[in-house]
Amino acid sequence: MANDLPAYHFKWTYENKRSVSLKHFKKGRRTIMGRVKEDYWFYGISSAAALYPFPHYKFTHHIFFKNDDLIYLDSDAQHQRRRSFAAGWFNRKWLETLFAFIKMLNGNEIKESIDFPVDSQKFLSVDVVPFELWSEHGYIEPTNE
Repeated sequence: MANDLPAYHFKWTYENKRSVSLKHFKKGRRTIMGRVKEDYWFYGISSAAALYPFPHYKFTHHIFFKNDDLIYLDSDAQHQRRRSFAAGWFNRKWLETLFAFIKMLNGNEIKESIDFPVDSQKFLSVDVVPFELWSEHGYIEPTNE
């Protein structure tokens, strides 16, 4: 669905649409789905393995839109809604929404890692808590959200 890769989001349920506390990350609350005008929006991820420049596994985040019948909008409508709905999302909001999604993957619990099955007996363990890097170069985010 996203760049021809399968992408995933949580189903629209009362439990899933509630906001997620990010107190563990020293943040507020975030939702990973909701209503915008006449549509539903969903935060989701796709993933892919790559070998260059070193072997790694990459997650990419997306926003999907469905109509009142919970059917995906066509690609043109998806693009139009994404451009307007997420236009005010700066890096911090994307990151906090990713944290909320990861917490939901963990059953709305705080765990140090998530284990993804790679075959019937092996798991890929991914750290949940981000690490901080320091750079001499920076970016000043706009203050209006």
